[in-house]
Amino acid sequence: MRQAMLDEIIKQQKIDMLEKEKKLPLNTLLSCVKPSDRDFLGSLKKNKSAFIFECKHRSPSEGMLSETYPVIELAQKYAQFANAISVLTNQPYFGGNFEHLKQISETVNKPILCKDIIINPYQVVLARYYGADAVLLMLSVLNDEEYLACHKQAKALNMDVLTEVFTEEELIRACSLNATLIGINHRNFHTMQLDMARVKQLSPHFPKNAFIIAASGIKTHQQIHELSPYANGFLIGSSLSKSENINILMRELIFGAIKICGLTRQQDVQQAFKVGASYGGFIFAENSPRKITLEKAKKLVSLAPLHYVGVFVQQSMEYVAQVAQTLNLYAVQLHGGETQDYIKQLRLILPSHCHIWLTYAGGSNLPHVLPHAVDKIVLDKTILGGGGGKTFNWEKLKDTPLSQHIMLGGGLNVENIQSAQNLGLWGLDINSGVESIPGIKDDNKLEHLFFKLREKEESHVG
Repeated sequence: MRQAMLDEIIKQQKIDMLEKEKKLPLNTLLSCVKPSDRDFLGSLKKNKSAFIFECKHRSPSEGMLSETYPVIELAQKYAQFANAISVLTNQPYFGGNFEHLKQISETVNKPILCKDIIINPYQVVLARYYGADAVLLMLSVLNDEEYLACHKQAKALNMDVLTEVFTEEELIRACSLNATLIGINHRNFHTMQLDMARVKQLSPHFPKNAFIIAASGIKTHQQIHELSPYANGFLIGSSLSKSENINILMRELIFGAIKICGLTRQQDVQQAFKVGASYGGFIFAENSPRKITLEKAKKLVSLAPLHYVGVFVQQSMEYVAQVAQTLNLYAVQLHGGETQDYIKQLRLILPSHCHIWLTYAGGSNLPHVLPHAVDKIVLDKTILGGGGGKTFNWEKLKDTPLSQHIMLGGGLNVENIQSAQNLGLWGLDINSGVESIPGIKDDNKLEHLFFKLREKEESHVG
């Protein structure tokens, strides 16, 4: 949004709000609007890392983000894990609508942020009238007097204010205006350029007790891992709106790529998805106590929309390909020291969408690049049957160039999951650490594990 565009949006906003106020006068709104009873900031503070997921149809820089925009369905998905939901209400430039705000507020019980180019207190009242519990105020748009007037109106309606800044000058203004909930936008609205280091650069100037939200350009859990020391929460919109699989992406954003392996029961498949897993593992290895039959796996894959992975140990490539085709597997995980020639031939007969994951023993020398036709590397204590619930020395993993292609397994459980997460690898593979007996997952252990994954290390702020 270059300066000319920002000026154009503000100019259009003034015209639109004058028309809106003719139809819905301020006094009419004030006579019927009720103060918010949903604690926006309180909800954000429930987790060490808060997530605001955004309903967004288009942006000035990218145009339409998706062909369809089922806002209620989108909000219902977000509500499973988000601390709060942001809703775009600007129609000309973002494809938003105040009715969306109303529909979502009436459908989910999460606090709602009205995301708009707010220029006066009337818009704050309008946002509350349609169900918002918080508003975004941009210091790139408002001068101090305008900001204070909007802030005062928000507080009169028991609404929270997310104060957005990009520059150090705007942050200093936010501090002088006593802003306590501050959004650091990685995107400069005057140039439309992204600067993902902006939060870190501004962090020395954060007010001591401020709650900091990082916004714009966030697409991966790795980015969140890198930003977490400097931000208390994250506002994510475009990457979710553009995603072909929002269910998986929002789980990966919050928890990382987490696979619950050794699934054998209906309730375990459903519980794994419910608590936050992105991947579900079926073990077809002959000697595994968690071995599952193809017929049983066929019944389980329809129960939850996980990315399913089949685990195989030195089995014929024809059988591996048959299972992958029948179950529409996301990936096959080779756990038996399969040769490069085997992998090459397997790639030719697998469905084109099916990935190949190759397991390495944790103590072995890792390659510096992915082997041919291999998409991810899985690390376990040993190959040929897995690590039996035992870990290995993770020290060498801290500097591996393949960190974003490695899924770490071998003895992961509630006690060590945060240490594993702090390595910043692509994914984590959990099996016996969430079981009561082999092949039977424990609901409480699963819930506790994902609780620990979300309550990551302390940040440098707040």
